[in-house]
Amino acid sequence: MKKLSTIIILLLFCMNTYAAQINLPDGSIYSGEINNGLFNGYGELQLSEDDVYKGYFKDGKYHGEGILNTLNYSYEGNFENGLMTGNGSLQYKDGLSYIGGFANNLCIRQF
Repeated sequence: MKKLSTIIILLLFCMNTYAAQINLPDGSIYSGEINNGLFNGYGELQLSEDDVYKGYFKDGKYHGEGILNTLNYSYEGNFENGLMTGNGSLQYKDGLSYIGGFANNLCIRQF
């Protein structure tokens, strides 16, 4: 079993992809996959005590399926280049909610 884990680690190193936990200068903590020095693949980013993103990254930005919980709201859905884009569900702490389409962090009302 030890040889297999060594081969996997070596293969990940050769592909320039690895998992890590990083304490960032602004106090944020990232735990997840890194490729070419950027967050790529699945990861978790603890921005503050109240703000946490869990989901997929591409080139350091939220990209793909994810969940963003903040002090004021919770969003679950698709992201593209760091923005809520595609289908998702937005729930504000005061009870207001929206389920539907998003583009560049804006709700899209379809008729």
